[in-house]
Amino acid sequence: MREFCAATAESYQVPCDLPAMLALDVGGAALAKRIEVHVRPDWTEPVNLFVVIVLLSGERKSAVFRATTAPLVYFEQAESERRAPEIEENRIEREILVGAIKHAQTQAAKAKDAEARREHREHTLELGRELQRKEVVYALRLLADDATPEALSKLLMEQEGRIALLSPEGDVFDLMAGRYSDAVPRLGVYLKGHAGDDLRVDRVSKDRPPEYVHQPALSVGLTVQPSVLVGLTEKPGFRGRGLLARFLYSLPTSRVGYRNLNPAPVPVATARAYSDLIRAALSLSGEPQVIPVSTAALAELDRFRQQIEESLRAGGSLRRCGIGEANYPAPCVVSAESFTG
Repeated sequence: MREFCAATAESYQVPCDLPAMLALDVGGAALAKRIEVHVRPDWTEPVNLFVVIVLLSGERKSAVFRATTAPLVYFEQAESERRAPEIEENRIEREILVGAIKHAQTQAAKAKDAEARREHREHTLELGRELQRKEVVYALRLLADDATPEALSKLLMEQEGRIALLSPEGDVFDLMAGRYSDAVPRLGVYLKGHAGDDLRVDRVSKDRPPEYVHQPALSVGLTVQPSVLVGLTEKPGFRGRGLLARFLYSLPTSRVGYRNLNPAPVPVATARAYSDLIRAALSLSGEPQVIPVSTAALAELDRFRQQIEESLRAGGSLRRCGIGEANYPAPCVVSAESFTG
């Protein structure tokens, strides 16, 4: 993956942060609900990530997006084609059962005596139980874009609790803020999808049954312009409910004006190795495997946690940004240079 990110950054003449952050997000999405990281005896973390890369327009974000997410796109397409006959068979069988239930109900209503009515009723109930046992087979979805919070919760339910929301634009933040819901933020699916908290969505419409997702794993990867990032702190609920704190931010130095006009392309073998790696992750199945954190990695994590803790103190860089001070009025962005290592 390191070679792919370095080669992609050179080929597209972009900061290495762009393909690296996106590749981490793609890898996390591929391994979501298949791998868990065991940090300490009472501390386990999912691997799905929320990332934001901040770059100006003209930085070739869309091209890098296509290159890094390509394995997800191809796997989704291939698996959906493979499942197509099964999906169609499932649809037909369910429609037959629905028709049979309606017919049995009609027969029960028309029955002249109690015994015949009872028999039709039992037949109707048995058909209903059979329909409940026959789960809907959905086409595989790994990626979502321009999806409302309601659509995300539905996708999570259909896709066994995992989906990746990846976009080279910052419109997703507008959807979070409630673009289609009278500017009322709908943050629950994002907050719970990041942490893996069970998601329950009750619907007012009788046509939409309640949705339940056990330990959802939502991945989010976005590239935005600096003005979008600054404006996020002014969106109602984004900071107070901890949404912004869930993202990993990268503010790389632009290469515009210093780009090589004839760079070397990504080697075919390197691109294939990256694709094979993501495809192997996507092919994992069964219960999540638990990966322990090495002693060296745990030491690095503790060092980073101590640095963050000190930054949260009065006068610290994160404290000045309002983290821990809910009523702090001014928006603030912490640059990548605020942290070392």
